[in-house]
Amino acid sequence: MSEKECLSANWYQVGFHDGRNGEYVTWLDRITEDCAKAKVVPDQERYFAGREAGLRDYCRPENGFRLGRDGGYFHAVCPKESAVAFENSYRAGSRIHEAHELVERIEKDLAQLKDKHAKAKTEQERRHIHREIEESESHLRQARDALFHLEVSEKPF
Repeated sequence: MSEKECLSANWYQVGFHDGRNGEYVTWLDRITEDCAKAKVVPDQERYFAGREAGLRDYCRPENGFRLGRDGGYFHAVCPKESAVAFENSYRAGSRIHEAHELVERIEKDLAQLKDKHAKAKTEQERRHIHREIEESESHLRQARDALFHLEVSEKPF
């Protein structure tokens, strides 16, 4: 935090923001160091009250799912009563993210094979690449089907 931010901080809001973003509690140590330069001591009581409220928002299963689906990472900061549901939802979202990545990888590989096919010099080379294209198209159909199934079935909340 800057000196100006330390001087005007609403410690509840700072804690809420950190909790809502799933920051580790040690984040306060960094803030404390930053604010020491401005001779400001964070109000830890207000900070932790805000952080707890922010964690309630962060630790919702819907947020865990979104983080996983978007390829984000989470910190294990959720209280016991919400950690299991959050992490299960995160894993469900991650499975969808991984399936999306697989589809994109296959599509990219397929485009390269089609380009390679167009540039092939011999009929034998074109036949070989054509077989690879057919195989990739089959893998792509399977990956898209798996992605569709996950998108329909993987919302655990």
